[in-house]
Amino acid sequence: MTDYQTLCVLAAIAFGIAFLSEKLVRLQTTIAITSGAVMISLIMLLLGNTVYPELREFAQDFLGTIDFPQFVLEGVLGFLLFAG
Repeated sequence: MTDYQTLCVLAAIAFGIAFLSEKLVRLQTTIAITSGAVMISLIMLLLGNTVYPELREFAQDFLGTIDFPQFVLEGVLGFLLFAG
């Protein structure tokens, strides 16, 4: 996956969490996205350690392929600098 595709997937997940929060719970958007990300991470961690060990391997392989400095500097930095 390219940096752009990774960013699009993360944005779509954030939009989905914010939409569900707005319709169901009415939390502040920042709190909803943060808590949703934590819940998704915990679910993936639990499933990867118990039911689906291949999920853990996939996540490790996927995260190992991301060039983090390039992802931050060329992909996310613009959003971080000009957000809000």
